[in-house]
Amino acid sequence: MSVHQLKDGRWIVQYRDPETRNKYKREYFGRGRAAEAEARERDASFTFRGYSKRTPGPGGSPRFEELAQGYIAARIASIETSTYNVLQYKLKSLLLPEFGGIPALKITKERIDKYVATRLARGKKSNTIRRDIADIQAIMNWAAGRGLISHNPLSGYKKPRSDAEIVSPPTLTEMIDIDKHAPDHLRRLLKTIFYTGARPGRETTSLKWSNINWDNNTIRIISARKHGLKYRDIPIFADFRKLLETWKAEDRKRIQGFKGSRVQAKEDKELEIRLKDMNIINYKNGPVISLKRSWNRARNKAGITRAIRPYSYRHAFVSMLLDSGADLKSVSELVGHSNTALTLQVYQHTNRQMHKSAIEKLPKMGW
Repeated sequence: MSVHQLKDGRWIVQYRDPETRNKYKREYFGRGRAAEAEARERDASFTFRGYSKRTPGPGGSPRFEELAQGYIAARIASIETSTYNVLQYKLKSLLLPEFGGIPALKITKERIDKYVATRLARGKKSNTIRRDIADIQAIMNWAAGRGLISHNPLSGYKKPRSDAEIVSPPTLTEMIDIDKHAPDHLRRLLKTIFYTGARPGRETTSLKWSNINWDNNTIRIISARKHGLKYRDIPIFADFRKLLETWKAEDRKRIQGFKGSRVQAKEDKELEIRLKDMNIINYKNGPVISLKRSWNRARNKAGITRAIRPYSYRHAFVSMLLDSGADLKSVSELVGHSNTALTLQVYQHTNRQMHKSAIEKLPKMGW
């Protein structure tokens, strides 16, 4: 059971036929956000249902599996598709087999300690385990907030120390090298992230030509569901505008095809309507589903081995603006943060020049 978006933009739910058990069936839900929400709701109905109060288990509380079902059903309309799919997969394959049948109040900190030790012994990274625990705690917090359990037994649990290295954003040289080896759809995505600060994923891959206001010289980014601004109108940098104009001309040419020298005015109008509804970042005129393979291939061909990713271009956007003296509040609003503290905490990657500039602000004492 899973939710997918086809290349033509339609949302589907795919599930195993209960009669044959071997063949998969599909249900189609059309295009757009409403269709996506309907597909995700249908997918959740197969496995995850809202919590209904049952007789408490032997531990005096509902089983963890029941709370997880209620949590998923409650959050389905408010989280990103990718977040939902990852959480659903993790619950089915890992967390429910491990904790599903246990009364929630019996999942103690000591029990989580054993889980952590087992996962570390199997070679799993601390960051992966930290995310697992965060998901368990989120379910427990939700259940306690709804009065389904008396308290969260994992409140205050200290996760294992993060093993993530601090990765600086890509340098201009690295971005140029990757660009040389990137296919067109990846090149468009990376440059859009760098020039707008948009998040890779929905914020970029769902951008259409109708999102651009050429007269006001802005591009509207529909924000991901991250509790920040619903949308941002980003001023278009001069170099990026030239790129957008080139890309639009390329898309128009592909849609139009060869029609000879006589093109009716009616056909031109229909062409513009089709073009407005077309994704700026597209693959053979259709929506981009995945970028993992093309990204890894371009990065490898560029000879870059360190752990940068498309999201690092958003980090570069923020860091370069701040390094150049841009106003912190403006930068925070451009990337869709609800407050400036998050911008500084997560995205400002310091470098030697920034350190040097900071030191140079010390007063001359004349000692």
